[in-house]
Amino acid sequence: WCSLGINVDINRAIVDVAKIVIAQINPQMPVTMGDSFIRFEDIDYFYYYDSPLMDYVSTEPDEKTQKICEYIARIIEDGSTLNLGIGKIPDLLPQYLEEKKDLAIYSEFILDSIIPLIKHGVITCKKNHRPHCMTSFALGNHESYEYYNKNPFIEFHPTDYITNITNISRNNKMCSVYSALTVDSIGQTTNDLKSTLYSGIGGEADMMRGTSLSQDGKCIVALPSTTEDGRSRILPILSTHPVAVPAFDVHYVVTEYGIAYLHGKSLRERIMQMIGVAHPKYREWLLKAAKQYHFVYEDQKLPQTRDGVVVIYPDIEWTYETKNKGRVYFRPVRPTDERMFQELYYNLSEKDRIMRFFKPHKFFTHEETQDRIMVDYHTKMVFVGLIGEENKSQRIIASAAYYLNQSSNLVEISVTVDPEYRGQGIAKHLVKKIVEVAERKRFSGICGDVLLSNAPMIHILKSLDYNVTFTPDGHTLEFEIRFDDKKTDAFQKEAE
Repeated sequence: WCSLGINVDINRAIVDVAKIVIAQINPQMPVTMGDSFIRFEDIDYFYYYDSPLMDYVSTEPDEKTQKICEYIARIIEDGSTLNLGIGKIPDLLPQYLEEKKDLAIYSEFILDSIIPLIKHGVITCKKNHRPHCMTSFALGNHESYEYYNKNPFIEFHPTDYITNITNISRNNKMCSVYSALTVDSIGQTTNDLKSTLYSGIGGEADMMRGTSLSQDGKCIVALPSTTEDGRSRILPILSTHPVAVPAFDVHYVVTEYGIAYLHGKSLRERIMQMIGVAHPKYREWLLKAAKQYHFVYEDQKLPQTRDGVVVIYPDIEWTYETKNKGRVYFRPVRPTDERMFQELYYNLSEKDRIMRFFKPHKFFTHEETQDRIMVDYHTKMVFVGLIGEENKSQRIIASAAYYLNQSSNLVEISVTVDPEYRGQGIAKHLVKKIVEVAERKRFSGICGDVLLSNAPMIHILKSLDYNVTFTPDGHTLEFEIRFDDKKTDAFQKEAE
């Protein structure tokens, strides 16, 4: 027997059908394990040539690539099986997975960037159906080729095995990560230029389909939002480009602006997710095109400043550990949260709605909800608290908002918590967070209205580090807190 080394891929199939087989004997080619061997009698001619193998040199990652990898790492769970495509993003990604546990590899090809994860016990393959890293070919340098030599933990198999959809689907938590040249607003991807065939078919379509069929599989497409000369890589629709991966096989699209979760979403939701990760300069253009295709509401809006400038989503997030309901993840609201926001309000009882809106409120329309969540993240802000898996089974269980009064420089605040999560300290935590943000933005204080019967909120306001002024107004109290009017230590203890 002789080993095909690091380049098994389609060579086995070629040997099976070729009329004449000529093989180079190269002492520098590692002997790889797995289904990487062919019989000597299947080879007609040999020639000996001792030559170094091709080195793969990684390019220096830019800031965009690093940010994209940070986002992808959030999606990948412990125990996942990875298929990493080619390019800067898949090459850099392993550096952002060092805190993960029990990862596995089932990939068309591998780069040497996975070796540190193997050596540090991050990639163990313990939870996959095969206890080995599975691949078809490898690129790297002399050190990595030495590492692959006679290493039983890394198995090389023919392409027709690795890209077999059934084999792919057997993997646990399969995650396929591919780069793309362009993605459209519904999630279709292409690796070709408009008039140029940039790449062949390859195994991407098979790997993505197999990943979709695997238990908890995740199909991830990653790309910078713009080309080097500043053109958008996210287009309204791929009308003239050949489609590499259809929209229904793409679960996530990741750019330096965030994560678009598309799987199981409606057409309107997919488009709004994609607009949210496009470059801000092109979001209005994408929204306008979507309206022309009647893919979104005619009155659909984007977060903007008072001057009509599309704003960038702020990089603010944190978690809060409740008393006995687990961890809640908080972040600023997004336009794509509209449905979850409606569900939060529909979960409130009639009494709760009166507490929140000071009147019975039965319906929460698209127009009204959109106005509530369309913020500029400075003078108008909404934070949401979420439970469940990110971008999958999440729901909003709390929200906190503030709206700046330009004349007084005070922000009017409001807080809503799902009845199931009351008594967990969430409302108090959110009020304190709004105070913290408002102080940082140099606002003068907070204000608002609270029903006389809303004892918990009145107690929260009194427990803050500032003196609060209450003014009765019928069944409500108008309250005002100024940040330059802090309590003395004695008053603080008395309030507590």
